[in-house]
Formats: sequence, C-alpha cells, structure tokens
Amino acid sequence: MQSAPFEVNRSVKTTWRTRLRNIIYVLSNIFPIAFKISLFSLVILIIVMIIQSFTAISNIYIMKNLIDSLTKLIGGTSDNLAIVYTYAALQIFILILDSLLTSSSKLLNLHIQQKMTFHFENEISQKTFRMPYMLFESNEVYNRLQRLTMGFGVKGFNVLTSCFYVVKNVITLTGFILVLLSFHWILAVGIIVTVIPSLVFNMRFGELRLFQLYQQTPNNLKSSYLMKILKEKEVMKETKLYGHSNYLLNKWIDIYFINAKEKFDLERRATTTNFLISSIGHVITLIVTLVLIWFCYLGKVTIGAFVAFIQAFTSSINMLNTIVESIATIYEDALLIQEFFAFQAMPEQNDEERQELFPDPLSAGIFVNNLTFHYKNSGLKALDNVSLSIKPGDKVAIVGENGSGKSTLIKCLLGLYEADEGTIYFDNKEIRQIKLRSLQENIAVVFQDFVRYHLTARENIGFGSIEDIENQTRIELAASMTGADDTIQKLKSKYETQLGPEFLGGQDISGGQWQKIALSRAYMGETQVIIFDEPTAALDPIAEVKLINKMMELAGDKTLIFISHRLGSCVHADHIFVLKDGCIEEEGTHEQLLSQKGLYCTMFNEQAQWYTESKFPILD
Repeated sequence: MQSAPFEVNRSVKTTWRTRLRNIIYVLSNIFPIAFKISLFSLVILIIVMIIQSFTAISNIYIMKNLIDSLTKLIGGTSDNLAIVYTYAALQIFILILDSLLTSSSKLLNLHIQQKMTFHFENEISQKTFRMPYMLFESNEVYNRLQRLTMGFGVKGFNVLTSCFYVVKNVITLTGFILVLLSFHWILAVGIIVTVIPSLVFNMRFGELRLFQLYQQTPNNLKSSYLMKILKEKEVMKETKLYGHSNYLLNKWIDIYFINAKEKFDLERRATTTNFLISSIGHVITLIVTLVLIWFCYLGKVTIGAFVAFIQAFTSSINMLNTIVESIATIYEDALLIQEFFAFQAMPEQNDEERQELFPDPLSAGIFVNNLTFHYKNSGLKALDNVSLSIKPGDKVAIVGENGSGKSTLIKCLLGLYEADEGTIYFDNKEIRQIKLRSLQENIAVVFQDFVRYHLTARENIGFGSIEDIENQTRIELAASMTGADDTIQKLKSKYETQLGPEFLGGQDISGGQWQKIALSRAYMGETQVIIFDEPTAALDPIAEVKLINKMMELAGDKTLIFISHRLGSCVHADHIFVLKDGCIEEEGTHEQLLSQKGLYCTMFNEQAQWYTESKFPILD
C-alpha cells in the first residue's frame, strides 16, 4: 500500500486538480485491496454490470422496432404479425435478463461489502494494537479513530461500486448518445449542458458535508456520551438521588439540535440548489420533446423513432446525473477514506528493533535513571528527573497526592509511555531494547479503572494469561488466591456465567466482586513483577490495608509495586517512594519516613483517624 502523501484537507475550498489527485490516490489504493480480498466476486460483478449496460441500449432499439412494426400493422402497410410478436418476446426476454442480473448484482454487492467491511474493521483494530499507547492520549488521534468507526467499511465499498457503476453507465450512455447523434448532434450537446451544473453542485456539497462531519465530531462524541450515561444503571443511582437527569438531558438536547440545525441548513441549501439545476434539465427536456413532436408531425420521424429518441434523451440525462452523483460519492467518500490511509501511516511500536528478552530471573532489580516525562497536549511535566531502584522480590509502595506523577511513572515502567529523558533498566537491559511481548509476559498490572469485561467469568480472569484462557485449573487457582472463587461458585453457571447486565442472560456483581476478579488476572501468568495502580481505591481504608497485606503475602518472591495515596497500606512495605510534583520527595521504610517528619509523616498523621491506634504507630 502506498503511504499517504498528504493529510486530509479540511478546508472547504479545494481546486479541481486537488480533487482529482485525491480521487486517483484513493482509487490506486482501494482497488488492489478489493481485488486481493474478493477477486472472483469482483470479476463476476464486473461481467454482470457490462452485460447490464448493453441491455438498456438493446431495449431502446427493440422498443423502436416494436412500435414501428405495430404502427405499420395497424395502418395496414404491413401484415407481418410475427415480427411484432418477435420484438415483444425479445423485450420481455431483455427485461427478465435485466431482472436476473440486478438480483445477482445485489447478492454480489452484499458479499463484497461484507468482506470489505471485515477487512477494514480488522485492519483498523490490528493497527490500534501496533500503535504506541501514548498516541491515544491525543484528541486528534482519538477523534480520527471514532470517525473511522462510523461505517467506514461501507464507505470503502461505496467507492468501489460507484466506480463500477460509472463505467457501466458510461457504456450505456455512449450507446444512447449514438442513438441521439443519428438524429442531430445538438441533442448530445443539450445533455452535456444540463449535467455540468450538477457535477459542480455535487462535488461542492460533498466537500461541505465532509467538512461538517469534521466540525461536528467533538459534539457527536459528547452527545453519544451523554445519551450513554443517561441509560447506564450505575449513573442512574446518582441522577435519581441528585435529580440532575434533566440537566444532562437538556445538555444532550442542546447539542443534538445544534448539530441537527447545521445539517438541516446545509441540506436545505443543497436541496434548493439541486431543485434549480433539475428544473433547468426539465426545461431542456421539454424543448427537445417539442422539437421532436414537430418533426414527427412533419413526417421526418417515425413514432418508434420519436419514442426511442425521447427515451434515449431522458435516460441519458438521468444516467449522466447518476454518473455525476457517483463521482461525487467517490470524491466525498474518498476524502474520508484518506483518514484510513493516514491512520495506517501513523507510527507503530517496532518490536523487531528490540532484541532483548526480559531478564529471567530478575536478579539485580529495576533501575529508573533521571526519568523526565511531558504530556504533549498540555506541556505539563509529569515526571521531573526521577531516579529510583527496586530490588527483586521487594514489596514497594509509591505514594503521593493526586497528580504527583504516580500513575505516569507506572505507565513508563510498563512501556506504555516513552520518557523524554532518562531511561529504565531491568537488570542491565534497557526497556527500549526489551521485546514488548517479553515485557508484557513478565509484568502484571491492575489499574484503578480496571476493565469490567462483559464476558464470562473464565474469560475475565483468563485474560491475565491469554495462553491459559482454557486452563480451568489455573484460572480457579488464580481466583482462589484473591477470594473471587467464592463469588464465582455462587453464580448460575459458575465460571461460564456471563458477567454484567450488558447482554441477555448476564449476571451483575458488586464492585468489590469485580475487583477480586480483576486482581485474579494479575495472578494468572508466570510474571516476575506485579503492579497495583490504586485498584483498591474504592475500598474503605481498613479493607484496603487488609487486601494489600494479602496481596503482598500472595506475591511470594515476586516483585510487588503498589500505588496508593492512603498510607496505611504502606506500613509493611519494604520500601516507600514519596512523589510530589513529579519528583521523588522522600524514600525509605515506614518507620524511617515517620522519623524524618517530612511530607510522608504529615500525610500519615492526617490520615491516622482512618485506622485503629493499636495497629499503627502515630506521631503526636
């Protein structure tokens, strides 16, 4: 596939040369893809369309001869009834053939559309797997991805079939024009004159519609979000208690009607312009009809020829308009398809350049050296020259207030973010040299906003080690370690129970039960490092302490890193790092940090009321 030579032009003013270049670029990329994924069906479809293009021409010729033969028979100038029946039978045959070809074309179109939709949806999904996670922090990338989910596979198919229909109609139109030229060249010129305004109109409004799609994407996403949360069970609890459902609904209504009015205004302009252009075409058709009637009256045109000329002229205009609309569709959809090729050209994580495997076993430890990280959109420095080391098997806490950089540091350790400066080593292997799959196989993580997959309980836990998703023994062992097994055994179909209310037959469970299932994922694989990024934030402080202590025990000789802004869970940690404004403010054990009477001590004393005095030492 060719790389995208340019970004999608979001301006509403485009030159004809640029329009042609856009169409040629998209077609040169879409046709090889289409023939690769559905060669046989496409070849058959092309043959069907070529045959159809000649049936329309044949029908006009047969109709002319049928009417002329019938006229002679009625006028007494001929007694050949057989020829009339022959032409009538031929016309029925052509109509039946055309009907058969149309039905075949529909089935072929559906088959090709399904294969192309699958291809493009699959390609988009596969591309997201290969792209760096950091790119999805960009609103522009996210919006582009959302536009590609709006029936993109159908758009690609529309471009393809529109091209075929243009070719088919051009063949038929050529036959019609030859019929008209047999009478007078002015008829052919009249057709072209009526179509030029339609071509300009369709191309122009195609651009305006796409430009409107770009402008409305943020509002469309917000509108979809508001309507989604208004229907979610978890949100309903708050909206019913606080009574703000009407407020949310009114926000959705405002956005909906802003978008609706913009769309209506554009379509009103398009409809008005199209009406004027169509009226011009009808006036020209009327003039041609009157002229032909006059020649028919003079005896220079037979009734059959009159009908043939009128049918050829009106059909030519309709066909030219169809060609113009198809070209406009190709252009409009081609602009959106450029989004796909631009998306496909975005940077990927190249695992082939990474030559190292994760150390097995991890012997020296994890080393973070002078790590600095900025968020590109905001320019904020989330991490500022952070350095730390973690010994193998240690149970380490990273604490700090919200926004101190804890989660950003974890995402750097996981390889999701790439630091602007500094680096991370696992033993003596630099993280950017370790193969991503090897890194993922050796580090398990549970985030605060862990995913609740509305799939079976077995799948929810098995995702922690996709190779073992059918290993029931291992899944049950991981579930028993976190207490999730007790919940699952009470479910209707146990591990095959569909979780969540999203689908028919799904069984919802509590937030704490979801949490245990998410924690079970971390114990599925043969990982060396386990990271908990505040997954227990929804628990009360005492419950959190108990769960973290249990997780430390279950971790055994594995390295455990957990993030928390509640310090009671850090008491039994081997080492604690305190972050503030993206920097390491303090580090040490719980007792050492309390004795320093710094930030950790202040935070711990402020939280002391959450815990029993007998359990933790609290400074006066």
